[in-house]
Amino acid sequence: MGNNTSRRALVVGLGATASAFGAAALMSATTAPTARADAFTDIINAVDAEFTAGQTEFTAAFAEFASNHVGAGMGLFFSGFDDDALGAPSTFLTGSIEALMNDPVLGGPTFSVGDPGNFATALSDAQSAITLGQSEFATALTDLGSGNLVGAISENTSGLFFADYAPAELLFMAAVDSLGL
Repeated sequence: MGNNTSRRALVVGLGATASAFGAAALMSATTAPTARADAFTDIINAVDAEFTAGQTEFTAAFAEFASNHVGAGMGLFFSGFDDDALGAPSTFLTGSIEALMNDPVLGGPTFSVGDPGNFATALSDAQSAITLGQSEFATALTDLGSGNLVGAISENTSGLFFADYAPAELLFMAAVDSLGL
């Protein structure tokens, strides 16, 4: 009889424990904040804003090309490309990390290059961009070391733009300008 009593107590105890965990799970589910859904919407809106900015720059670039302003058109075209190819993915990644850390979703950086007009200005601007890119990479490492993942991703993306994309774009625009188009 003692054996049945201890088994019955064990079953009742397990049932009570399972019920308590079930009730706690239900209470947690009913009182959970809706921040995740809002953060996802914010991420999508921020990425959409990057694509919209890129599309606006593409439209302006084609208007400049149609007006035979090739240098200005190239600057706007590259800015649109940078927003679509670099800004939107960076915004998605940064926004996702912000959402996971329960931070507000702020969106990513916007990239822009202007027509340098000649090779001397393009070389000077390209060297400045490379130096700035190296500084951004160093800041990204510092942010990563201190646990600031959002800052590290943002700084790394900015470093990529300034060290890799902007110099090539500036020099390409200077080459187009030298053709007299």
